[in-house]
Amino acid sequence: MESEDPKAEIVAKVKRGESLEGARLPFINLKRAELEGANFQGADLTGAVLLFAKLQGANLREAKLEGAILRGAKLEKANLVGADLHGAFLGIADLTKADLSEANLKGANLQGAILRGAKLVRADLRDAYLESADLEGANLRGAPLRGSYLRDTNFEGAELEGTDFKGVQGLRAKTGAYLRSKGITL
Repeated sequence: MESEDPKAEIVAKVKRGESLEGARLPFINLKRAELEGANFQGADLTGAVLLFAKLQGANLREAKLEGAILRGAKLEKANLVGADLHGAFLGIADLTKADLSEANLKGANLQGAILRGAKLVRADLRDAYLESADLEGANLRGAPLRGSYLRDTNFEGAELEGTDFKGVQGLRAKTGAYLRSKGITL
């Protein structure tokens, strides 16, 4: 980016409907940026600051967001299929009905995140921090949660077939009982 204000330039491009597919934007600060419907497919956003950014309906398919800060970001109905969110911070982010199938969320912080109705089929959630996350109605089929921290995580109505819960931490009795009632081995 050659602009003196790369954030303004990116927001302007999104507003004009221009694609940012494959863009190299590591460590960019897009705090509170309005990027609804943006196309960041395959973009490199490693370490980007997207605090409270508005990314509803955005295409982040196969984007590299390793270590990115997405605290409080609005990602409802976003496409994050195959995205690399390893070690990303998504605390209190809204991912309602987002598609995170096959995404790498290993070691990600999703404390208090809203993932209602989200699709997390085969998403790698090993060692993720999911305290107080809301996964009501989410599809976690085949997602490994091995070593994740799950205190007060809501799994009500979630699809859990083939989900690996071995070695999870922080489960309270009520959540453990709910999971066992669904045939999950802990």
